[in-house]
Amino acid sequence: MSKNEFICDCNIIHQDLVDMTIKNMPDSDLFNKLAEFFKILR
Repeated sequence: MSKNEFICDCNIIHQDLVDMTIKNMPDSDLFNKLAEFFKILR
């Protein structure tokens, strides 16, 4: 097998899916609270 056999040259971005994912993500405050919680458990 050649080294370049499995290189993908596809550059498709589905902007509607990116926008939907960003809209449905929890806010950063929730991530910070979860991080603090797991620091306590450790």
